[in-house]
Amino acid sequence: MDLHLSNQIHVIGFTPLAKFYAHAIALTPNLSVQILAHHPPARANWDVEGRRLRLYSRSGQFISSAEISCPEPIADPALRYRGVPLAKQLNNIIIDTETGAILPTLRNLRHRIDRQTTICLLHSGLGLVDDINEAIFPDPNERPNFVLGESTHRVGRISGYGYSVQYRQSGSLYLYGVPRLENTEFALLGMQQSQHLIQMLATQQSLSVVPLPKARFLWWKIPWLIFSSTADCVSVMLGIKYSQIGPNPYARSLMIDLLEEAITIVSKFPELQVMPHKVESFLRPQFRRKMRAYLNAQGTNTSPWIAKVRMGRAPPIDYFNGYLVRRAEEIGIDAKHHRMAMAMVKARVNARTWELRTDLLGTTPYMTDTDAIGGGRPAPKPEDYEIDWEEM
Repeated sequence: MDLHLSNQIHVIGFTPLAKFYAHAIALTPNLSVQILAHHPPARANWDVEGRRLRLYSRSGQFISSAEISCPEPIADPALRYRGVPLAKQLNNIIIDTETGAILPTLRNLRHRIDRQTTICLLHSGLGLVDDINEAIFPDPNERPNFVLGESTHRVGRISGYGYSVQYRQSGSLYLYGVPRLENTEFALLGMQQSQHLIQMLATQQSLSVVPLPKARFLWWKIPWLIFSSTADCVSVMLGIKYSQIGPNPYARSLMIDLLEEAITIVSKFPELQVMPHKVESFLRPQFRRKMRAYLNAQGTNTSPWIAKVRMGRAPPIDYFNGYLVRRAEEIGIDAKHHRMAMAMVKARVNARTWELRTDLLGTTPYMTDTDAIGGGRPAPKPEDYEIDWEEM
């Protein structure tokens, strides 16, 4: 089978980080970039803002700009006009978008993706690849190649400008090429295609690409996974800010239970046993102090998960607590605290969705109590739900 390596990269998402990577790729010789966007305003603003992506420092000083092509719309292939040819194959994809948008987006692009496609997922959680394969690529022979990524570059929006990004702090891009499970020629070609995408990104020095093997990638990523599955989870469960967890003995107890269970689970990961000294670092008191210090460093900030729940959107708990629960089941460890936490967070999302749906002309007094998620509504009546309360 011939190996075709393309130097074009498609970026899915219109987040500041997605635009930062599109800007960096556009400035790299011999590489081309194309943004795939969901919303029509992205295309209109492209022309208004000079058809360029601009990068500014934290103080507002101009750094650089790069000319880009007009964003290509992501549309359901079933809705295309007759006689209009299908778009070209996608060879290299970088995804940084809302978690809930990833599966629908890839489903709409399914006809442009095959085993020669490499998808780089910039996502803070773990376990998303399994869900993508199960939902969209059930045939192992037709699955794309995957690269997991985690970025520590800090960027932000500039109000009123869709194609300008504020570069707040330099960081690194950690990448891990996921090997294909089958031991065939396709597996070897797939790894070469994944490495090709990693090498292309590494040619842009400003991205500070750091390729890692699986064990080291997991070891680097796990502390952030544990923090979100404990602190962010407790924040949503109780509707409180980070700074309110420590002084509240009940919130603190919840977080400790989740933290201890998470440490027990990750310390048993088979892929980490090749680095016993690294596993030992999770079990030491210093790691727990590190988690507390990071919690205190958040100050009075509100968890980003709370912002999602306020809007009636589910936070990515399936790829934090849910990942720990799935791995615990594989290993044979009880994960009762994280399973309970998942149920409580999803219950809060469900309740908030109901609250927003039943609001009439904005008359509901949201945010009038101390719950950071919202509230102020009277408790729902049993007849509001199709549930037999007598049998519960």
